[in-house]
Parts: sequence; structure tokens; C-alpha cells
Amino acid sequence: MTEETLQKYFDNKVSADILTSDIKVHQLQADTTIIKKITDDDEYIVSRQNLLKLCDDTINGQLSTTDLNTIAFCLIGSDYFHWDSETVDGKVVATTIFDWDNPTINYPLTKDNLLLWKKYLQTNEYTLGKDKH
Repeated sequence: MTEETLQKYFDNKVSADILTSDIKVHQLQADTTIIKKITDDDEYIVSRQNLLKLCDDTINGQLSTTDLNTIAFCLIGSDYFHWDSETVDGKVVATTIFDWDNPTINYPLTKDNLLLWKKYLQTNEYTLGKDKH
């Protein structure tokens, strides 16, 4: 996957279909995901809105849960994408990305859990793992 395509997706310049195609092309090339770097010195701040977009597109079937997991992995490994883990918003972003990157040790990437992450991104209320009683 290229950082440029992910940035364009976050900026509403390309669709989820184009993002998915970009992910698939790079997965096929090396049997693993390649993060093609943006070469300028700028950085892109990942926001709750960016993650809500990913969440909604996954819930609606435009992205697969495998795509979402790959994107989270790429965000963590990127030198271009950032979030400020010292702020409330940054902590929510960091927690969500870490969860999406680690579904086997955290929570599986299911529609029900995606709805809970969406709620977390909107309200700061983290309810994954809590009983619904």
C-alpha cells in the first residue's frame, strides 16, 4: 500500500475501492504489505475522523477487515502518519489503531466490534470487552 493513496483516501480524493486495489496490488507483489513512503518532510496527522471513515467503510463492506488490519499495520509502521498520544484525541486514535493492528491479542475485527470502536471514536467511551448487561 502506498502512503500517498492512504492520504488521498483520508482527504476524500480517492474511494475505498481505489484504496483496496492499492492494498491488494502491493500484497500480491511481495506476499506482504509494502509501505511505499512519501518522500517529502511533511507529516500527516491521523484524526478520529480518518478512523471513523475507515470504520464506516469497513462496516459498510467497502473495505474488508483484512484491509483494515493492513492499514493499521501501515499506520503504525509509517514515518509519515502521526498522532499525538499525549492528547485525548491522540490516545483514542492510538488505542484504536493498535486494536485494529492486533485483533488476535485484543478484539477480533467483527461488525459488532467495529460498531463499538465507532462509538469510542465518537464519544471516548471504550466498551470493548465489557458485558452488555
